[in-house]
Amino acid sequence: MKGGYASYYVQPLQLQLGYGRGSAMDGQLVLSRLCMSLQLLAAPAQTQLAYFPDFVCKADEIALDYDLWFVRAFDQALVPAEQIIPLAALNDYLGRLSRKGDTDFWTEEALTHDAQWDQVRAMAKTGLEAMGWSVEAPPPSPDVYIHGAPRQ
Repeated sequence: MKGGYASYYVQPLQLQLGYGRGSAMDGQLVLSRLCMSLQLLAAPAQTQLAYFPDFVCKADEIALDYDLWFVRAFDQALVPAEQIIPLAALNDYLGRLSRKGDTDFWTEEALTHDAQWDQVRAMAKTGLEAMGWSVEAPPPSPDVYIHGAPRQ
């Protein structure tokens, strides 16, 4: 996030109760959240922008949320090998974009107009289809975001 306010992400209750990254968690919950994150990645920019509070770095949160649930599903072997390929390709693509260090890619402007976000949406749709999930807007997020103090 460039300047502005820090936001704090309060994870769902299941994560607060000791399920750290890489630990076992209910498979249905993980798959449900993976589906939601893919649906959000596949959604039009307007849907993506409306999904989070205004003080959140929205493009960043979309990618971070997908990475969280993809890694959990992968670590728990919840997705068969033939279905994991498009999901892993999407996660790798987002990782490459992140490692490029182009902070402009993670802006709302880029989310709306950058052709690379169109590629992300297409890859997410492919992932949804591979999993047999519908390409539709995700349900409302169960997560809570808390507005933080101004960044120094």
